[in-house]
Amino acid sequence: MKGKIILFSLVFLLLTISAVSYAGDISLTKGISYDKWITLNLEKEGLVVREIIFKTDTEAKTGRFGLGVTRGPYATFVIVNNSGHDMEYGIALALFDKDHNLITASDFAQVGTLDAGERNEYDVVFGPVNMRYREASYFKIVLEAK
Repeated sequence: MKGKIILFSLVFLLLTISAVSYAGDISLTKGISYDKWITLNLEKEGLVVREIIFKTDTEAKTGRFGLGVTRGPYATFVIVNNSGHDMEYGIALALFDKDHNLITASDFAQVGTLDAGERNEYDVVFGPVNMRYREASYFKIVLEAK
């Protein structure tokens, strides 16, 4: 039962990603590679997710909201605010296998704002449904900004 609830949550997240992208936010689908930076340049109103790396180790440098160390597969993304003002944002990631099955999903929301001109790196931890993380062949990312 617990597994079905988690799976339902992941499917709900995926549907949310789709709904958000239709609401005018920007999304991108790309092939995945591990332990190598992938260039994205996903931009919304001057906020740019430059690149992402999917790590095969399981210890992220920062936990959710930058609090402590978190264990589990993770990705690190680089974001830059090229707009002339501070911005709030969030991203969502979903990983799929070669047969287009959802493997895992996660999200990140900026606490506060990213200052104009600021560049940061953040970790997105995938869990608790992540046993097939290394089987992903592509991912979808959506950027929501205001």
